[in-house]
Amino acid sequence: MTWVSRSLRRLLISSSVYRASTSCPNQCSGHGECTAENVCLCDTGWAYYADCSGRLCPIATAWVDKASAPGRAHGDMECGNIGVCNRNDAFTCAQISYGSCSCPPGFTGEACQRFECPQECSNYGNCITMHHAALDYGPGQGMTQLDDVNDIKGPLYTNWEAESLMMCACDWGVFGPECEARMCPKGFDPLLRSTTTYYREINVTTNSTAVGSSINGTFVMSFNGFDFEFNANATLFGEAECEAAWESLDNVEQVVCFRGAINQAGGATYNIKFLAWPAVPMQNNIFSHEGNPPLTAFTCDASDARVWPRGGGNVAACHVEDVANTDIREYKFCSGRGTCDFSTGSCSCYANFEGVACGSSIATISEEGVDVLLLYATENSFQNTLLKLDATANPSDSFNFLEIVSGSSEVTMFTIEGDGDITVAKGDVKILTGELSLYSGLRIIDGGASITTGGLRVLSGGTTINEGGLKVIGNTLLWGNVLAHNGSYIFSSNASGHNDGSIMEVRATQDAFAGAVLEIGADRNRSDSFDLFRVTVDNGPSSREVFAITGQGRTTIKHGGLTVTGAAVVKSGGLLIEAGGITITSGGLTISSVGITSAGSITVTTGSITAPSIISTGGVSASSYTTTSDGRYKTNVTSLRNRAARLLELNGVSFQWRGDSGFDKETHFGFIAQEVELVFPEIVRESSFGIRSLQLEAIAPLLVEAFRALHRRLTILERRLR
Repeated sequence: MTWVSRSLRRLLISSSVYRASTSCPNQCSGHGECTAENVCLCDTGWAYYADCSGRLCPIATAWVDKASAPGRAHGDMECGNIGVCNRNDAFTCAQISYGSCSCPPGFTGEACQRFECPQECSNYGNCITMHHAALDYGPGQGMTQLDDVNDIKGPLYTNWEAESLMMCACDWGVFGPECEARMCPKGFDPLLRSTTTYYREINVTTNSTAVGSSINGTFVMSFNGFDFEFNANATLFGEAECEAAWESLDNVEQVVCFRGAINQAGGATYNIKFLAWPAVPMQNNIFSHEGNPPLTAFTCDASDARVWPRGGGNVAACHVEDVANTDIREYKFCSGRGTCDFSTGSCSCYANFEGVACGSSIATISEEGVDVLLLYATENSFQNTLLKLDATANPSDSFNFLEIVSGSSEVTMFTIEGDGDITVAKGDVKILTGELSLYSGLRIIDGGASITTGGLRVLSGGTTINEGGLKVIGNTLLWGNVLAHNGSYIFSSNASGHNDGSIMEVRATQDAFAGAVLEIGADRNRSDSFDLFRVTVDNGPSSREVFAITGQGRTTIKHGGLTVTGAAVVKSGGLLIEAGGITITSGGLTISSVGITSAGSITVTTGSITAPSIISTGGVSASSYTTTSDGRYKTNVTSLRNRAARLLELNGVSFQWRGDSGFDKETHFGFIAQEVELVFPEIVRESSFGIRSLQLEAIAPLLVEAFRALHRRLTILERRLR
């Protein structure tokens, strides 16, 4: 009989009852209202029978039923179609009376709609639905979304069993379907520390989705049930802040953060390398890993990060990507070197291993004549490291990689510190064959160095002796530099024969040599207070200085004079003779520039002196004087005709030099340079010492022009007299 047939039959029966009786059945059992058609309008929860005498039971998604269409089943049914409805057993919900469901073992809920959690999660967890397991603990949907509502909540699971199937969410450190097992400490197998294992590594990049915008606010980073906030502005969240934030999570022990270049939005890419996980794992049946957590375990929420300017789809973004996820250092119960008692959460370590997570290897007790530790590579093709000392800490002298002690007093013999320094506290270092190569220099603190045979050869870099000097017995072959910072090098010889050679000879042996055979320098300012070069001759109890070159460059010959066989060229500075004068027997004297300055007299008997200028505070005696007057070398030639009349403004005077002037004491005729300067400033010269002098030969052309003017006037007067 079809549903339509049953409905028509009920309608006919109801019509017959209506015609035969004018009252509702059982007066609707006191749980309904009789309508004009003699049909009971039952109260809510009492509509199971026509006379309102049976309660309805709560409805839930059917555990099993007949499919209503392809891919469609599990409709709503009383007691989930798995329990028995007790229609006479009152159950009130939201002030409505329902019948109660009797659920079979393993099912619970007012409509038998849920599984029971076994053992009530052993009192070490919460019983949750699949819907809440996905929403609260599933992978965050905000990791790849770029809108203002992204967050770190998990996916929304809405399948028919979303509110029916249950699971335990165990407390930290507990796992299993009933939260019945306790986790043991975890670690890395101490015998697997090699270059073939790496640290888990990810990149976290913060940015905006539009060019020219900046980000602010905060991002939220989540990892396996723990999270922290960090500033969206990368200038305020550096490497130190990044490491502190990650290490604040209970399930992370140690990380290293590297912040890349700050991008135009103010974000950056952070590289995070996980160096260590906590020995006591903060994990459970939902969040767990063995050293290589999947990328989905890391989520970044951008809902509290903002961009400026806003609008146009421009939002803040946070992206997580893998960097290293293969051959990762493991994180196993008891480090894989012990047995875990899951009832107590403690490790029972194998022999020769110890520690809370069995992560330390210990040596056996020694016996006489037997090696305590023997590391033996049994394969001829072995190419790896036989013994490797690995420390996760940064290089530092606060710990030792290796320390060798001996005796009951534990005298330290040898150490290798955490920063690589090697100390031999007792004993010698012997290299019987091969060579010792040092790439960062050799420093001997005490005791010096003795070379029995083979000598010392310095190919480059030279030799530096700060104190004590250098004593050489025998020959010295020098390839590099010799520097004396404090002290001096003294080359002495006890040679006394007439055939003795040079005590010291400096020679360039290559024909292409183009440097200085001998260079003398001083790292200080130029001064006459020291000598660059000095020659002395010991004669009796004191030495006599013969020749010296001062730190100013002045050459002083105190004995013996100067004999120049060839030409002598003075390019700058001039020639200063303080006493004795200068005598030129023949050939004369030519000065191409700078001129001649003499504090005494200048006398030329034979020959000549040619110079741009001659300045003498004494007399100048010569048979004749000539000055250069070649018109080919003159320019700006101007007549003095109109200036000769001013000669009458000059005053001829007689005078003597002051006693402190350094000049002679004779009486002289001449002019006062300052007075001449007022009339003819062009013929007054001033030396570098501020002393004024006159160009006396310039008076001659002025006198010529004055005579010419007198001649012209005389001619005019003669014409008038005629």
